[in-house]
Amino acid sequence: MQLVTMSISAISSVSASSYASSSSTVSTAQIKRQIAALQKKIQAEQASNDDAQTKATKLQMYQMQLTQLQLQLQQLQQTSTSS
Repeated sequence: MQLVTMSISAISSVSASSYASSSSTVSTAQIKRQIAALQKKIQAEQASNDDAQTKATKLQMYQMQLTQLQLQLQQLQQTSTSS
């Protein structure tokens, strides 16, 4: 079981870095594309044959990334309207 947890953690850090952008030049279109791709991953994971714990862990990770992207999009939109 420990091996599964470690591999999901490794996947988590790689996935998070691919979705979370620290660049200030990120556009709303880019974030929206990332959100759409992440939503597809969530749907695929929900339909996967992974065991319940693995599925729950991956879905939680994807949901956290989705929330982060949505907040980033909201901040970017607020910044562009207040400028």
